[in-house]
Amino acid sequence: MAEADGFQPQEGEEVLWRGRPRTGFRWGLPQIASLIVGAPSLLGGLWMLAGALQAGPDLFLTLPALVASGFGGAALLAGFWYEPRRRAGTRYVLTDRRGVVIRDGPLGRRQVIAREIRADSPLDLVELGEGLGAVWFHKDRVRRAGEPGWRTVFIGFEQIEDAGRVYMILQGLRDAQAGGDGPSAAGPGA
Repeated sequence: MAEADGFQPQEGEEVLWRGRPRTGFRWGLPQIASLIVGAPSLLGGLWMLAGALQAGPDLFLTLPALVASGFGGAALLAGFWYEPRRRAGTRYVLTDRRGVVIRDGPLGRRQVIAREIRADSPLDLVELGEGLGAVWFHKDRVRRAGEPGWRTVFIGFEQIEDAGRVYMILQGLRDAQAGGDGPSAAGPGA
């Protein structure tokens, strides 16, 4: 049976955990970067636009001002509107076979990233402060867009409040696949 997040488990697959990232406002790297880049560009563009309009309607003075203020506005939107909206449209599901990240796209298109949990899967718990954590359970090597070489993309559950418990569940799944006697898949206290 599919839950409200739209995830349908496969036959015989058991859902062990469902969650979402914290969606409230917080000062993170995307907000700080967009403020550092966007605010000066927007203010400088508006200042140039005011000067260009005082000098009279001149395309060579007005066009750079419009480009700069448009870039600044877009940078501010990216950090203060798009990134929090992306978090609000993200859901996480952990089953006894795989970890699933479900994201709603900007035009209603749903992106589902599912990776199998194996005994050799990388596993990392990162404490983010404020009671939040991230659990990375897979990494992909992808080609850099427009550049030579590769980059590593980590896949996991970001900005979750019960990261320690999810980490223990994943550790139990890895140990069970390796044939070890690790922590129970139900997590601590089970």
